[in-house]
Amino acid sequence: MANPIYVLLQSCAVAVVAVLCFGCVPTARVDLAPARALVDRAYVAGASRLAAEEYDLALMTLKNAEVQIRSGDTDLARESLRLSRQYSLEALALTSDIKQKRLRELRAQRALRESTEAELKAQRKRERMRQATVSQQLPSKDAVKVPRPVNEIQVGEGETLSTIAGRPEVYADPLLWPLVYKANRDQIKDPRQIFPGQVFLIPRDKTEEEKEAARDEARASTLFK
Repeated sequence: MANPIYVLLQSCAVAVVAVLCFGCVPTARVDLAPARALVDRAYVAGASRLAAEEYDLALMTLKNAEVQIRSGDTDLARESLRLSRQYSLEALALTSDIKQKRLRELRAQRALRESTEAELKAQRKRERMRQATVSQQLPSKDAVKVPRPVNEIQVGEGETLSTIAGRPEVYADPLLWPLVYKANRDQIKDPRQIFPGQVFLIPRDKTEEEKEAARDEARASTLFK
């Protein structure tokens, strides 16, 4: 029969070994790498500038997790890492939204600028076309102004019946001098002698046949050649 004292000691020894063995079970390792990678990714994306509040929270909770791991508070460390990952994702999302918004604004500004430039070009083109049309409608500076026909004319210094008939406001044709001579025969004794200051009538009722007859007469005459 087994000694009761021996059995008791043996049971105690087993319990002690069991307790010791249970205390030797390794604690599950807390991995900082995923949370640290997300924080780094947020920094590279520009979250420290564009989503500073969320980024600072992600970085702070990551540092808290590092301290908690060193002190053995694994449960707290895991919670801190979860928060760090959450804040990092929020910072990344906010940063992306801000970048997209700025990109849309830049595109809108560029579209507005291009539209404004196109409108200005169109306005300048229309103005050039308008000015060209006005220029075509306006008489040229070099255009000869045709004076209005006159019914009488005053003889100038050195003039002859031929030069008077050649005046634009008379007949614009020197060969029509016989018309002037015949209309003012009461003042002209000799067609070759007219005087400055004399006022001659200019007949305006002559037909083309009469004008052509006057030209033939002038050509046949030896005067004013």
